[in-house]
Amino acid sequence: MLKWSNLKINFDAVFNKQESRSCSRIVIKDSNGGVLKSKTVTNDNIPLTFAMKVLACIQAAQMGLGMGLPMV
Repeated sequence: MLKWSNLKINFDAVFNKQESRSCSRIVIKDSNGGVLKSKTVTNDNIPLTFAMKVLACIQAAQMGLGMGLPMV
């Protein structure tokens, strides 16, 4: 059984305004800095920089919840 200690979810995103596309990168690390899970997601039809940032945050939270983390 995996015991959850302090985990850190990092995320970042880049935005191409001309093509209305973004790319999000999400990394979940344990308290020792070891990578538990990582993911890169491309997103189409993103109209604004703000939308890209919100989407990246939501994707990071969903990834943590999908791993069964009790609090994200």
